[in-house]
Amino acid sequence: MAAKLDFKSLENAELLLVVAPSDSTQQVTLDILKYFVNTKNNFCVYVTVAKPYNTIMNILNKNGIKTERIFFIDCVTSLSTSSSVMRAGNCVFCQPQALTNISIALTNAIESLPKDNDKLLILDTLSTLMLYNETGTVTRFAHVLTGKLRASGVKSVILTLEEETDKKIIAQLGQFCDKTINI
Repeated sequence: MAAKLDFKSLENAELLLVVAPSDSTQQVTLDILKYFVNTKNNFCVYVTVAKPYNTIMNILNKNGIKTERIFFIDCVTSLSTSSSVMRAGNCVFCQPQALTNISIALTNAIESLPKDNDKLLILDTLSTLMLYNETGTVTRFAHVLTGKLRASGVKSVILTLEEETDKKIIAQLGQFCDKTINI
C-alpha cells in the first residue's frame, strides 16, 4: 500500500477520492465503515457498483459493521432484472447505466437520514460505473454529485480502481474532491 488512511485527515475532508488497487478496495471500505459508522456513529449511504447488496451485507456482518446505520444503493443486482428501480428494506436497486436514477436515489437516501447525525457517502467504485457509461458522462455525474454532496454537508469517499482509471480521469475527479489518496 502506498498510503494508509489517516482518519483524522478524513474527518477534515468533505470529499475524498481514494485510488486503490482492486485487491485493496474491500479492506479500505471496511476500514472506513468501521471508523465512521461503528466508532463515530455516522449514518451512511453506500452505493455499490462492484458487488451485490447481499454479498456486501454478508461481508459487513462478518466484520461487525453496524449495517442498521447504512442505506444501500445497489447498482449490480438489477442487472439481472428488467426493472430500472426497485426497493427492499434499507436498499434501493438501480441500473448502473441509469445515472439520473442513481442521483435521485442518492438524494432521497441522504434526505431520509436523521438530521442530527453526521452522514457519510461511499461510492464503490466509480471506475465500475465507467463500464456501463461513457467516461465523460461519469465524470460529469461525479461533478454534479460532488456539488450535491457539498451542499448537503455529506462527507464522501469515492473509490476508483487504480488499474481501471486513466490518470487524466483521476486528475479531473481530484479537482472535485478535497483530497486524493493513492493506496
